[in-house]
Amino acid sequence: MFLNVLHRDFPDVVHQVNKKIEESIPKHRLTDLAQMETIISSFKRLKNIDSGFKTNRDNHRSITKSRALAIAVTLMFYQPERLMGLTKNRNPYCSLLSRSMNTSAASISQSTSNAIVAFKAYALFRQEVYELYEQIKEENNFFK
Repeated sequence: MFLNVLHRDFPDVVHQVNKKIEESIPKHRLTDLAQMETIISSFKRLKNIDSGFKTNRDNHRSITKSRALAIAVTLMFYQPERLMGLTKNRNPYCSLLSRSMNTSAASISQSTSNAIVAFKAYALFRQEVYELYEQIKEENNFFK
């Protein structure tokens, strides 16, 4: 009902919202799941992560943030709508990400939720995701 009223009484608002969504979401998507390993490898190199994404006592916070950031960047390539909270689809890549990142599926699931919240709530996190997305896209010649 709300959307019907919005479309009927405020078409200019609907147009602005649609325009903003189109500007925020990348036009291209990766469909080849084999590229996920490439994304994670590039991410680890760019962020200077030598080990996996497993948690340990010494750097729990940095690993947790890095894991959420890596998942956000990966979602930007495969499901940007989910990252932006426009859809509620489950993460079909959880087991593949778990293997690529050498961590548990439960950690991936939790970090996916954290990544979505951080992307929506924190401008600096969002900016870092976009920057890493562009760097990885260029480095690996995706979408050319």
